[in-house]
Amino acid sequence: MAEKVQKNGQKVTVFLYIHGDKLMKPGAYTLVFHEENPPLLLKDGMADGCNVRVCPHCMMAHKVEAEGLRDGIQVMDNDLLIEKIRKNPTVFTY
Repeated sequence: MAEKVQKNGQKVTVFLYIHGDKLMKPGAYTLVFHEENPPLLLKDGMADGCNVRVCPHCMMAHKVEAEGLRDGIQVMDNDLLIEKIRKNPTVFTY
């Protein structure tokens, strides 16, 4: 969904929380939604301007270290999160 929205000129931020932060550990870089679909590579979306942020509280719970995050992936800042919420975002969650 993020990829399609981004290709239509909208700014996209993927926010990984709950267990999504574990996908950022070394060795995990693809999200496969259905076997018949190709994997969505976050790095491809990032190359096109997609921001990827990770929940700091979820990282603590799963022992994911900020230093281990892949290049370009950032820990979500609480002030930035509030700013994005105030701008009336459209959110899809899976």
